[in-house]
Amino acid sequence: STTASQASLNSSLRLEAGEIAVTSDWRRVTFATTYQQPMVVTGPASMKDKAPVTVRLRNITTTGFEICLIPWPYQRTAHGGETVSYLVMERGSHTLADGSRIEAGSFTGSIGLSTVTLKSSFTRTPVLLTTITSCNDAEAISGRVLPVAKTGFNYTFRVQERRSSRVHANETVHYVAWESGTGLIGTARFETAVTTPSITSAWTSVALQSTFKQSPLLFADIQSSTELDPATLRVQQTSTKGFQAMVQEEQSQDREMTHRAEKIGYLAIDPVSVG
Repeated sequence: STTASQASLNSSLRLEAGEIAVTSDWRRVTFATTYQQPMVVTGPASMKDKAPVTVRLRNITTTGFEICLIPWPYQRTAHGGETVSYLVMERGSHTLADGSRIEAGSFTGSIGLSTVTLKSSFTRTPVLLTTITSCNDAEAISGRVLPVAKTGFNYTFRVQERRSSRVHANETVHYVAWESGTGLIGTARFETAVTTPSITSAWTSVALQSTFKQSPLLFADIQSSTELDPATLRVQQTSTKGFQAMVQEEQSQDREMTHRAEKIGYLAIDPVSVG
């Protein structure tokens, strides 16, 4: 069910956020309003099923999108249901009342290196959230952001380690770049920040600095490249005070899943009624 949607006091920015139950079957999600060029990113999957998994979108239109969980190719069973947050906003650059900048856009991702130049003039390095939003190749992949700068970032796909051919079709990737800080969009409180290099393959607690009245919707992405093993973020125990996160590697090559510390960027935003 959709739990958050809000029009900004700045009329150039409309955003919608929600939290939904997702399985290995494709599910259609309908927006609360119609967009011209919607950019959609999702948060990490919850941890109800401990098996590694990826989140994929497809068929994004002006009125909605499809979403499902895609297990890694070496896995032989469907993944259990998880909870995933999603964020929708119009393509383009936006400036909040406090001067903070947000940019939403898309690019073509591949197993090679994609270099993306941000169009906004960021004064602080933004938190970068990305999601693969097409399904030209149905096999699971993880998208990895290499170090983010104020002017742009590099990005690459990671396929599972054990396979005969390390190829994957190009896919569309949506991104949201959001300057670090705290504030309000309409009545919705938000916080964006980058952690220290502290998120490993063990559960790590992250404390929120803002005062949230109820558990916020959570979006997060790895912002560093300490290790480039195929991996995704997982989250649990989101509350008004913080959340737990871990980097989870796939296990096609061996059972070892140890991952050294990475930085993650996150966006926490209040659930609010439709605006």
